Formats: sequence, structure tokens, C-alpha cells
Amino acid sequence: MSLIFKPAWELPLPALADLFTRAFDGYVAGSVTMTPSMLSSMIAQAGIDLNLSMVAYRHDQPVGFGLIARQGWTSRIAAMGIAPDAQGQRVGDALLTHLKDQSRERGERAIELEAFEQNTRAVRLYEKHGFRSLRRLMSYAVDNPQGTESPGLTLIDIAVAARGVSAHSVIDLPWQASGSHLIRMATPFVAYQLGDALAILGDPASATIAVRAVLVLPDARGHGQGRRLLSALWAAFPDRKWFVPALCPEEFGAFFERCGFVKQALHQLQMRLDLTSAPN
Repeated sequence: MSLIFKPAWELPLPALADLFTRAFDGYVAGSVTMTPSMLSSMIAQAGIDLNLSMVAYRHDQPVGFGLIARQGWTSRIAAMGIAPDAQGQRVGDALLTHLKDQSRERGERAIELEAFEQNTRAVRLYEKHGFRSLRRLMSYAVDNPQGTESPGLTLIDIAVAARGVSAHSVIDLPWQASGSHLIRMATPFVAYQLGDALAILGDPASATIAVRAVLVLPDARGHGQGRRLLSALWAAFPDRKWFVPALCPEEFGAFFERCGFVKQALHQLQMRLDLTSAPN
């Protein structure tokens, strides 16, 4: 097998979106139809660098890709996929080796990613390359919960809410739940505050509203403020399904279950590769 790796910016965005779609056909979390517009938004929100992201070519045809984001000494594999006709031929193994080598050459100390635990083939590949699981990332949902109106519910700037997550949450959150990622969000995402509790939500006009963050300031914890905030949001946006994506650290899941959310079957692993140890 002869592969060539080129920066992702060299592949036109529509062709990269098509490769993404083909690679994620039949994906464990559902097939993905990626459009150039959707991919452009993903690149912006995830902080993906197309200079460092790679596309694998075989016989001049793109057969795989790895999208890379960076923060300080750490990079993240934001998405990685192999075209169906190239799967099972160690393309992913070669691509991941190339991404690791590049990260080491840049002087980075770690690579992070999230992978659905049910995607056993991918998890085995990452484990083979030295990634270890930090924690499970759970998802939760509740249909049409009944809430209580609160006149104190206030729409706030997402940037303010995201800075709160950065300042007052645990430091090793998965990237997509971290303040540095959430601060990139804008309309139709929204943020609300009630007392000392705040939340970041997906589009409130949609039938299913994603809960991207809930935070209670440290001195106010243990007094039900987070639950009251959710109740006020349910009253403000009734007749919806509410969904917590599979980015919620398992240790925080009890809060959502106490609020009536039901744990969903699919969940992810937050995985990390230490690049300061001997190369795999």
C-alpha cells in the first residue's frame, strides 16, 4: 500500500466534505451527510487548522482524512475517517502514525480525541497507538419536561457563560465541553443565567434543544440552583425534547438524572495520548 499525505487545505472544501460523508456512512452514531457549509462551520467552531490536518491519497485519490485542532501543547483529532473502499487496509493505522509523528515534530505533549465506545474498531486502533481512556462521556435526554417560570431568567452573552466554564469547571473537560470551545459559539446558540447558575443551549427554536453546558458558581452549589435554571428553561421553551450530547463526563451525570433526564445508549470515551513517553 502506497499512501501520500497532503495538508487538507489542498483538497477543495466540497471534495473534503464528500470524503467526510463517504467515510461516515453507516457510522455507529448515524450516517453523516456533510455539506461544504456544514464543514466550514465545523472548522470554525472546532478551531481546526487545515494546514496541519491531513488527507491520505492512494493513486491520487483521497481515501482518508484527519482534522487537527490545537491548544497550547495539546492537539486534538477533531475527526478522522477512512473511505469505505479503503477500510480494512491499514490506511487508518498509517494516517494516525503520520498525525502522531507530526504532533511530536511540533513539540506537542499530548493528543486528545473522543470516540464512541461502541465503535470498537476505532477504539482498538487508538489503544494500539497508545491512547488511554480518561473517562466516559455520557448522553442524556428528556421529552417535554414541565418547568416553572422564573422572571429572573436572563439571556446573556455566550462569551460570558463560556468564560465562567473556563474559570469554574474542571480543567480536563473534553474539548467540546470546555470554555475555550464554547466561546466560539454564536447564534443560534444561546446562553441563559438564573441567579448563580448559567447554561449554554443549542437553537431554542428547534424541536430538540441541546444542553451544551450547565454551571453553578462554586459558592452557590448544593442549593438546587442548577435544577431551578433547567426548570425555568423548560417553561420558557415548552413542548421540546432536551438532549445532552455525549460530552458529559460520567461523574456529572447524576445531576441530569436527578433532573429527570434518561441516560442514552451511546456514549464516548475521552482519550489521550501522552507524547512525552517513548514513541509507539
